[in-house]
Amino acid sequence: GALREAWHLRAGGEGRPAAAVDSSGLATHEHGDSLDLAALLKANQVLSGEILLDRLLAKLLEIILENAGGDRAVLVLHEQGRPLVRGVRDSSAQQTRLLPGEPLQGSQLLSEGIANYVIRTRETLVLAEPAQHARFRQDAYLAGRRPKSVLCAPILHKGRLTGLVYLENNQVAGAFTPGRLEALNVLMLQIAVSIDNATLYAQREQQARSIEQANAALKREIEERVNAERELSRYRDHLEELVAQRTRELASAQGRLVELSRRAGMAEVASGVLHNVGNVMNSVNVGAQVAREALRSLPVERLEKVCELFDLNAGRLGEWLEKDEAGRHMPHYLRQLARVLIARKEAVKGEIDLVLEQLEHMKKIIAAQQSYAKAQGVTEVCTLQEIVESALAIAGPALRNSRVEVVREYEELPAALLDRHRILQIVVNLVSNARHALEERGDAERRIVVRVFAGEDMACVEVRDNGIGIRPENLDRIFTHGFTTRKAGHGFGLHNSANAAQQMGGSLTARSEGENQGASFVLRVPLCLPEAARKAAGA
Repeated sequence: GALREAWHLRAGGEGRPAAAVDSSGLATHEHGDSLDLAALLKANQVLSGEILLDRLLAKLLEIILENAGGDRAVLVLHEQGRPLVRGVRDSSAQQTRLLPGEPLQGSQLLSEGIANYVIRTRETLVLAEPAQHARFRQDAYLAGRRPKSVLCAPILHKGRLTGLVYLENNQVAGAFTPGRLEALNVLMLQIAVSIDNATLYAQREQQARSIEQANAALKREIEERVNAERELSRYRDHLEELVAQRTRELASAQGRLVELSRRAGMAEVASGVLHNVGNVMNSVNVGAQVAREALRSLPVERLEKVCELFDLNAGRLGEWLEKDEAGRHMPHYLRQLARVLIARKEAVKGEIDLVLEQLEHMKKIIAAQQSYAKAQGVTEVCTLQEIVESALAIAGPALRNSRVEVVREYEELPAALLDRHRILQIVVNLVSNARHALEERGDAERRIVVRVFAGEDMACVEVRDNGIGIRPENLDRIFTHGFTTRKAGHGFGLHNSANAAQQMGGSLTARSEGENQGASFVLRVPLCLPEAARKAAGA
């Protein structure tokens, strides 16, 4: 097609070679030698039969060099909005070197000035002794290489510049005769068409590869989301089994403790144990509910909807991902879903760890009460601040659930011999009572101040709230066994806490300015330093 059109133009006198420039100036050559139609037809068939861009460029440079009579051929294509050198072939090397796209500016493979002139004018330029031509006398490439002849022709397709062909002959001045120029002009029509077709084919192939890669990436992401959902499901099942197992262990331990108390006539001990366990169990219950709600709110069902969408569009997955509104947003949606699942998973894991810590504390409470008859007042070297922090950690989930602000005011007390578990049970009970008092106050600002300080050889812990307060007539009965002002209360906690404080040689006192004025409880225990304890034992 392109060769036939060129031949018709030549027969009508319209396909003459472009003006050629020699060392003295511009001049127009007449037709000198006739076209080798057989060679051009063969070249046309070779170019039209190649669709892969790199192979086309290699063959193109070889054919141009054979038909134009040069020593070097350089191909420049207009890509990515700028001219890029894509290939070079030297007759001496007999090998074509393809480039990924070297910028024309600063290239050492051809004359940048001649190439820019042809790009600007869109005319074929033929030069004899180009280094001596006035226009290009300052061209560094020509001054260094000093070719005898240069031919540079634009590649035009449908009025659009797609590139240019640059030829050099280092042996003969005026090597590019009118006949060779005419042959090149005829080839340029097919070259333009072939390059355009190969470029279009390469773009379609790249799009197809991109879609395949996107499909593969999406499939991997879906598999990862499905695996994550399965892992979360297994984690949820394991959590339920763990809670059920710990609940059975706790129920069994409580049953054994009640039976032991009944046989030993220690009903008050049993009630104290149940109350202390109940305080911790409340935090366990809150933590388990938080974990359950977090698991229930996991958006794992959305993955099933995503899979349904992929199944519905399985036959046209590439088109759906590229053109459909939902398909285009699918990768972003999956990434956001993955972040949500990962964040929820970490939150659930944190709640489970806290529940396990609280269950472990309940076991210690029960174990301590079971050995009550054998060993009274087991002490260890620790700080009061450590014990208070453990108590706040146990009550933490319930406090957060009730939106209670905790303010810590700690003095630096030295380590001392303290009954850790008794003090821990007392402080947990005081913090739990303060939380209930704040909840009954309503939606007012909820704050608990926990203060650790020293006074008169005593280590002190104060738990102060701004809750409903205590009526004056109830202050004298607040530590009586069975007395309570809460509907769901039993009246065991403060009574047992006051007894435990006395057994440690300390005290538990209460203060309140009246109803809705808050309340303050202060626990005082002896500050027995380890050195003093050793001296007392030696005496």
